[in-house]
Amino acid sequence: MLTVQAMAKFIALRHRSRRTSRSSRRPARSACWTQLNSIGDLRIMNEFLIKRIDPVEKYDILTFALLVDGRPLSDHLNDGNAGIPYWMAKDGIPHLPPSDATSSRYIVTVCDCGEYGCGHSSCEILQKHNVVEFFHFSGDCGTASEHLKFIFPLQDYVSRIEMMKKEANRAFEATS
Repeated sequence: MLTVQAMAKFIALRHRSRRTSRSSRRPARSACWTQLNSIGDLRIMNEFLIKRIDPVEKYDILTFALLVDGRPLSDHLNDGNAGIPYWMAKDGIPHLPPSDATSSRYIVTVCDCGEYGCGHSSCEILQKHNVVEFFHFSGDCGTASEHLKFIFPLQDYVSRIEMMKKEANRAFEATS
């Protein structure tokens, strides 16, 4: 059985050998990376992206889909919802309820009609040290997704949320 340190060293060496592969000029890009924190806890990091979904004919709403490892979060949750509508994303990922800025629960998917009261999934988001964790999912996702946990690098999370806020505010100003 491998110790946590041995496993981290193995993964780091494997990742390094992929990166320096001479078969391509560009470094290989991994969907996730590892971090060994000060107490020896090995964490697998997920990739966090935000995709702008332009309005479609059905509801004509600009939304932002949260992507985890290249797939929409709604696919991971299997909740049948879409992204976050632009008017809810002006200040980042909206709290649940949106009027309570002290809430630790956040709306991560919304019904494709754009009304979170019609359908949504939420989770707790915790920032600690240099990571952001999404956990304790509830809402339309059901009990199968309750125990999912996604961990992202804080720097990636913050930069992508800032880009989403800028685009959402631009869209909000254009419709006002």
